[in-house]
Amino acid sequence: MIEEIKIKFNNEHWTVLIIASIAIIAFGIISFYIGIKYFSIESVMLLFFGIILISLFTTSIYLYILHRIRNKYAVILSEDGIYDNSSFTSLGFIKWKNIIEIRKVTLYKKNAIVLIISTSLLNKSINDETNFIKKLHLKLNYITCGTLVTIFENSIDYNFDSFCKIVLDKLQSAKS
Repeated sequence: MIEEIKIKFNNEHWTVLIIASIAIIAFGIISFYIGIKYFSIESVMLLFFGIILISLFTTSIYLYILHRIRNKYAVILSEDGIYDNSSFTSLGFIKWKNIIEIRKVTLYKKNAIVLIISTSLLNKSINDETNFIKKLHLKLNYITCGTLVTIFENSIDYNFDSFCKIVLDKLQSAKS
């Protein structure tokens, strides 16, 4: 029997994301205020830019907080598979039998582990997704990374090399 391992979120990563979003919202509010106070063609552009920043990053903070409230752990490794909740586009539970390969890679100058999943699960995950934003993110993740499942080092609160070794060991023991 394989022991279940629960890995928490990296709080530093989430804190930086929320602070950056708040700073961008503040910039959006300033742009909005300038757009209203000094009415001209340029200020209308600032007004429009401010509205976009405020709405986009307010939604972003909402999604971050909602994701953290709903999910206590970033990754759970069990006998049956891996439960990935490390990001907004995570697929959730993936059975070991649906994982073809696991690679340790560097993406966007960050260490990551990439799970190459079966084509049937890949297509099903994209086609069944009802949230337009998440579906778009999944498609972009597939185009840029070649898979839907990417777990970045900065999203988990665990030694990354140890994490990679544990995931590889669990996959091998589940496949044998």
